[in-house]
Amino acid sequence: IILAVAASLPLRLLLFYLCSLLLLFIFTGLLANALLPGDSSPLFLSLPPLRFPQLSKVLHKTLLKSRSFLADAGPLFLAAGAFISLLNYTSGFSVLHRWLLPLTDGMLHLPPQAVTLLLMCLIKRDLGAAYLFSMIARGMLSPVQITVCLITTTLFVPCFASLAVLAKEQGAAAAAALWLFSLLLAF
Repeated sequence: IILAVAASLPLRLLLFYLCSLLLLFIFTGLLANALLPGDSSPLFLSLPPLRFPQLSKVLHKTLLKSRSFLADAGPLFLAAGAFISLLNYTSGFSVLHRWLLPLTDGMLHLPPQAVTLLLMCLIKRDLGAAYLFSMIARGMLSPVQITVCLITTTLFVPCFASLAVLAKEQGAAAAAALWLFSLLLAF
């Protein structure tokens, strides 16, 4: 969805979007190299022999992977759903909306509905991209504002599910550091 939106931009804004991302990635790579020096390990790829898959083995492996995913992600999705419901019933979204409004309206010069876009990206990135598309379809954003939204949502913090997986794999401190760094970088 983000690429479809980017493709609809005038050429100069599309190039600005792509160059902004490229420069930010180069900058963060250089910064990471300076802060975390060391040698990279060599990349070895070994390809297994290619065979035609057997349906029974594909179904069995799919069942095992699905069961494992539900065991890992199920509690996280339930907790995130409960948290979102709590925010919804306690007017927490309204409070978050008021807190984020100075960033979107003042700093990024976006309409107030952009706060909802950021909250959707926090919950699930796909929802944020779909909401961005609907904002554009309703004519709520100028081409420059679309470019700002694209840069911000592309670099914005990982959604709750990605953050939970990152915390599980890298630890809570690394996940929090990445979350904070990507939040600062996006704005």
